Amino acid sequence: MTGQSQGALAQLCMDTALPIDTSSLPLHFYKSTLSAKYELIDDGSQSMRGERSHIEERVSTGLIDVSGSIFAYASPDELDNWLPFALGTAAAGDVFAVADVGLERWFEIDNVTKVHTFNSCFCDQMIISGQKGQPVSYEFRIIGTSVTESAAGDFPALTFSTQRFSAFHEGVLTMQSTSHLFDRFVLVIDNHLERNYNSLPTATDIVPRDRTVTLYTSTPYTSTESGLLTTPAALDGTWATFDPAGAAASLVFTNGATSTSIAIGNLKITPRTPENAGKRQIRLPIKAKAYKTGSTDEIKITHDATP
Repeated sequence: MTGQSQGALAQLCMDTALPIDTSSLPLHFYKSTLSAKYELIDDGSQSMRGERSHIEERVSTGLIDVSGSIFAYASPDELDNWLPFALGTAAAGDVFAVADVGLERWFEIDNVTKVHTFNSCFCDQMIISGQKGQPVSYEFRIIGTSVTESAAGDFPALTFSTQRFSAFHEGVLTMQSTSHLFDRFVLVIDNHLERNYNSLPTATDIVPRDRTVTLYTSTPYTSTESGLLTTPAALDGTWATFDPAGAAASLVFTNGATSTSIAIGNLKITPRTPENAGKRQIRLPIKAKAYKTGSTDEIKITHDATP
């Protein structure tokens, strides 16, 4: 059957300003939920008029919600463009630090039948995840202000990266000065964006309210990993006296000559005993939160994209 819009033909690019053109940054992606959701409002649920029906005349347009996620197996050169958007500031050499303001970006998605440009977008969350046998995945949860629709074919001619993504098995996780085996992880960097609507149906400002960094992972439960709990006081019933000191941690992916090193200033692991799922390896599920320590930020990413 012809005439269908096929996802394999979709394309994505990013820019720091309009217009979207041949200087924009092409990006691989494997899924997108980024869209504009329009709201209609009526008073039928509240107003009384002698019947239960909602009448067509008493309907108005409401707010426009521009939000959603872009999912990607980002290559090293693509991360050079994604990381400043997620962390809030441009790189200093190969170092990507966090900042207290967001970086504005524009995204354009070729949805085959039409092309959609998402305006004044900010990153609410960057979620980095991976599991055994899979590429490392990046989810960027995005909030924008508006969308512009244009005709098919308006997407610029761009050359996409041929660099390879990082694979899960290329990662090394270090906690409390020891590298640990793991079979999955999720790292959530949450900017806690606040979206305000002032006198308009579109968002008039999008600002970060907070920043939290949370790591979830799973390790084998051995004598080495049991030391991660470091909670004798917690486990013997004197939880009130437990001091969750925490320690520096890192997650490093080496992909040929390129590397992505995620450094955590102070990682505090929430105490939790292991789970036993039957006749298989006993696992230690870990949830931990990153904190700033002195002048060292809760998270810093050193990313070398040079092959």
